[in-house]
Amino acid sequence: MYFRDAVSEGATWAVVATCREPSVLTLCFVTHHLALGAAYVELYLDAPEPAQEAALARIPGCRVTVCDEEYWQETLGGTRPPANEKRQLRNAARAYARAETDWLVHLDADEFIEADLPLASILDALPDRIDFLHLPNLERVFDATRPQEELFDGYMRAPLARGWPGQTDLLDPDVCAMLHRGVVAHSQGKSAVRTGRGCLMGIHSPRAAAGLERLLLWPATTARVLHYDGLTGFHWIMKLLRGWSDRGGGAAAHGGLAPARQAQIGYVDENRGDMFALLELHQKLKALVPADLHRLETLGLLRRPSVDPGAALRAMGQAGELSVRAFDDALSFDIPDLDRHRTRWRRLYRMHFEGEKRISA
Repeated sequence: MYFRDAVSEGATWAVVATCREPSVLTLCFVTHHLALGAAYVELYLDAPEPAQEAALARIPGCRVTVCDEEYWQETLGGTRPPANEKRQLRNAARAYARAETDWLVHLDADEFIEADLPLASILDALPDRIDFLHLPNLERVFDATRPQEELFDGYMRAPLARGWPGQTDLLDPDVCAMLHRGVVAHSQGKSAVRTGRGCLMGIHSPRAAAGLERLLLWPATTARVLHYDGLTGFHWIMKLLRGWSDRGGGAAAHGGLAPARQAQIGYVDENRGDMFALLELHQKLKALVPADLHRLETLGLLRRPSVDPGAALRAMGQAGELSVRAFDDALSFDIPDLDRHRTRWRRLYRMHFEGEKRISA
């Protein structure tokens, strides 16, 4: 016998997420993970939204908690934490404490697990001493020569591996300040955490409670998280305009964010009145010319995703419009002149792919 323990059988897993997204994304997130084998998906809606709550209530295996003021006061004994990350951590801790499965995965609503084998089988095979399975992440990028038409179009770009040459040795200096390990968003991945061991849930990985031994991880090679950071270009820009969280304005308020994210938010804030500059930022960071796509794929840093969240949605009898236009129309942000921003973005994006050489905002 090679391992010191036998393979277990029948591992169960669930997903927890705190979200504030259009209904079609939330529905895709839930149905995708249920179709993948999750025993349930526990959603914490960051604000009341009756229509979305009603749609989610029709999905067996979806558990919904509305995070209104009453929830924060009565359930967690305090006011609503101002930072999005703190709300996520509070909710994930609550879900972990009352988990009914062997494993719990903490995700954002724009993150979708992709697995080459059933995730339950992977979890079954892990040695008993392993506390969490680390799921590497990839983030979505586009072909710069083609407009996005549906929400899940595009390719998946992997971060540069730790120990490789740094991105400043490899990448165009014009993009380096706004990338970390070659990606726009996070590069840390996410985790499936074994329940019942007193782990403290984190955004990316858990940690041991005080006085306990350091947690043991296992790096996944047959499963990963696909991060659709901004389901559309307009969605991504508006999230940056919102500051990505509820921290408020000013550089000091974003001090906890990675330097690359701070640089993105700072650029968007400085150019909030110039939608053409914001479109250029999106195309520079999140759209690659075919030669770069081919090069990344040759180097093993680009993947063509196998997930189809729309299919999972339809298979569970749910209707969902996955076009870019419908999604952008449904976006609601507390941002001045949102409708004007949306109209201008749509016009400039269309003109960009019609070959206009000079576009004035």
